[in-house]
Amino acid sequence: MDFLKKVCYNVIIVTERTVFHMKIRRHRRAACVLAAGMMVFSVSASFTGCGGGKSGGGNAIVNQAEAQKSLAFKVNEIPLDDKGLGDISGELIAKNDRFYGSAYSYETQGDSFFSTSSIAIFDKEGNLLNTIPVFKQTENNTYGSIRGPLYVDDSGNITYLLYIEKYDMESGGNETIQNVITVDSTGKELSTVDLNSVITQEDRDNGSWLNSFLFGNDGNIYLNLQNCIRVCDKTGKALFTTPKLGNGNGWMGSFVMTNTGVPAVSIFEYNENKSTNKLVEIDVAAKSYGKEYIIEGNFNSLYSGSGDYVCYANSDTGIKGLKVSGDKLTSEPVLNLLNIGVNSSQMNGFTICDDGSFIATGWDYTGMGSGNVVIYLISPIDASEVKEKKILSLGCFNLYGDLRSKVAEFNKTNDEYNINVTSFADSNDTSDYSAAITKFNNEIMAGKVPDILMIDEQMPYDSYVAKGMFTDLYSFIDNDPDLSRESFMPNVLSALESNGKLYTLCSSFNVSSFAAKKSVVGDVTSISMEDAMKCLGSLKEGATLTNNLFTASGFLEYAVHNSNIVDYENAVCSFDGPEFKSILTQAKTYPMEIDYDKLYSENPNYSEESESAVRDDRALLYNTYFYDYSGYNRLVNAQLRGTDVVLTGFPGKFEEGETGSVMNIGTRMAVAEKSAFKDGAWLFIKDIVTHTVTERGIPVYGDVEPKEDISGEKVYESSGGFPVLVADVEKLAMQAQKPSKFVDGDGNVKEMESSFWIDNTKIDLPVMSKEDTDKFTDFLKTVNRYNKVDNNITNILNEESKLYFNGSKSLDETVNVIQSRVSIYLNEQYK
Repeated sequence: MDFLKKVCYNVIIVTERTVFHMKIRRHRRAACVLAAGMMVFSVSASFTGCGGGKSGGGNAIVNQAEAQKSLAFKVNEIPLDDKGLGDISGELIAKNDRFYGSAYSYETQGDSFFSTSSIAIFDKEGNLLNTIPVFKQTENNTYGSIRGPLYVDDSGNITYLLYIEKYDMESGGNETIQNVITVDSTGKELSTVDLNSVITQEDRDNGSWLNSFLFGNDGNIYLNLQNCIRVCDKTGKALFTTPKLGNGNGWMGSFVMTNTGVPAVSIFEYNENKSTNKLVEIDVAAKSYGKEYIIEGNFNSLYSGSGDYVCYANSDTGIKGLKVSGDKLTSEPVLNLLNIGVNSSQMNGFTICDDGSFIATGWDYTGMGSGNVVIYLISPIDASEVKEKKILSLGCFNLYGDLRSKVAEFNKTNDEYNINVTSFADSNDTSDYSAAITKFNNEIMAGKVPDILMIDEQMPYDSYVAKGMFTDLYSFIDNDPDLSRESFMPNVLSALESNGKLYTLCSSFNVSSFAAKKSVVGDVTSISMEDAMKCLGSLKEGATLTNNLFTASGFLEYAVHNSNIVDYENAVCSFDGPEFKSILTQAKTYPMEIDYDKLYSENPNYSEESESAVRDDRALLYNTYFYDYSGYNRLVNAQLRGTDVVLTGFPGKFEEGETGSVMNIGTRMAVAEKSAFKDGAWLFIKDIVTHTVTERGIPVYGDVEPKEDISGEKVYESSGGFPVLVADVEKLAMQAQKPSKFVDGDGNVKEMESSFWIDNTKIDLPVMSKEDTDKFTDFLKTVNRYNKVDNNITNILNEESKLYFNGSKSLDETVNVIQSRVSIYLNEQYK
């Protein structure tokens, strides 16, 4: 990577925050010192953390020496919750030894929230120098905020876009005010450009709404209207408008200034099979679009470029720079935030500085609060000051937000190990998901197995196991000082075991099931397709198997994925047996396609009728999904109220002790058998599974002191579903037996209303009893199968079943061909 040579005018992540944040009182951290120059960024290729050296697993995933260099940064944090600014929403500028940011806060008046937007100016030590008011809400029907980035010139004058919307509660109409305003450093207004004369109601009626704007080096104002670009001079006079996007399946995203000072916009387009993301320049001379580049990689947001980089992107692992390569933009790492313990998914914005440092804003969600706004200073330090760590490679197809947070926290707190993440979706073309996952699998199968692998549901995990890629995690659990096999939910271990060994572990799970009336199906935990059809005959004429609609292929896929027809562990299948024949026969009774527009047009009450179908004996099974205890509460007290409910799952043939319900498990973790750092890999996995449930205090709305002592009251939450540790499940069960509370804007502790709307009727939900939570917990422990999907097998099913559905092949011919093709595939991939 070449050094960056040019001044970084604005490299900003913009996040529009339109929700109110609950502020939880918590201990403040001591302010850290912020010291860095703020003009041009420069960093060498040694910070990429990639290369062909020796990895922990010996598979050339991570070069230990190069990855160690990526740790040569010092991170200081300045919490802003004690400065009365609220949220710094991302518009962060470094100019003239000052920081400029858009601040958003709110206060409560009774049950109402009133917001304030302002511009905050800090010195380079992080001290607040000045706050310039921009908008203060005084009415419930009027909202305002700074939209997009700030612009600061050499004189300290600040330009911003103020967006105000007024709603007429009676007519439902609204009035929009959009002004580009310039003020000096004291807040004195210097000029205002009214964009309402530029963006008309006709524009809005045609889908052209102001998304963001840029100030060009030519003095023009560039307006991103989501489906076209309008260019105005500095007075707001419209000069020209680019052609609108012709594809209805697309939109304009990030608006950036390239490294050569040319305005450009990212355009995302998609169709049924593929999506395309490209960067398109605006050609002022041609009054249209100019050069365009296909963007390689999975980058949804782009930011203005400098030096050799056309633009930048906030990636799964940190900051990347995009370079021209032919007609494409390819990426290379600039800074790996996760390696130094900073969660890039919680970043609001960043600025790149001339001494190799970064100034960023973000959220800190550690502790019992809902989050504090933080300014991060990330400064390069000499490699000799960095404590040497053992670098573990972690490979994943997509680094989801919660996992990213776990990696950052581990790297921040662990003195011996560091997790270096390779996100396939971050650095490869994922516009064709199926092709991308196949490419990823091929790399894994070729032996490029990281120390820790996150298993996506689309990966042929059982095939990996058959190749001997992973370590038995029981060897760690059985020797762990804090955990044992009894610490885990028994159904989770049972479901994830392979021939008595545990090669993978998840942090959480959800449950998919179907509910029925006990009076119709009996006191059962599963039901065969044959028995389901018999029970269906006892209902009203015209009754359906389920309350929701299926297409023929959808029913087929759902039934197979929830069955035991494919035995991946032993690489055998039974598609030529009576169970699959029954499924295929039933699938043929469903339509090939569903026209939902026509469905709702002909029957506006379809949703209500679907909800009441099982209660009214017009359907046998009610489709349901559980990710917390409240789901069961809603089912028995609202959705199927007045009935004695049993959970059967989808119809199928199951062994004794199995239930028809299935788990949908979170991202699974596996440790490479060849890893040299297995102990470190286990520490990371253990850290994840033992911190699934979070503990916080009662939420406080507004900056008030509660009138009651709530310091001893704890609230347990799990955002990812049900945890895998018994003790954590018990915490959630106890929480479900308590009413939810909050502190209102006047400091009163109140109980939250728990209700559910169904059939246009509001139903109050009771707090769950211990009997109900015990019953549901017992049910969870019986769900010992998880939903397995192999896209190649699904493709075979769809290809061959179509010939049966259209009458080209008989039932026996179809099942025999499917049995043969899948058997060959299983023998090739899973043995």
